[in-house]
Amino acid sequence: MPESFSLNQKQVIKVNLTQGGEKVDAADIQFEIWKKDSKDNPDVINARNDEEGRLQK
Repeated sequence: MPESFSLNQKQVIKVNLTQGGEKVDAADIQFEIWKKDSKDNPDVINARNDEEGRLQK
């Protein structure tokens, strides 16, 4: 993860999801994006699975 994100620039977040050391191919994953210094109303974004088993948005 980057330390911060730039306003109005596309950023890619990628995760490798595993369970018990094995890759998980199918899961419903959401990223919650919180604005700096805000504790209310995060942006919730659905991740998508790329062709190599990584989840990204």
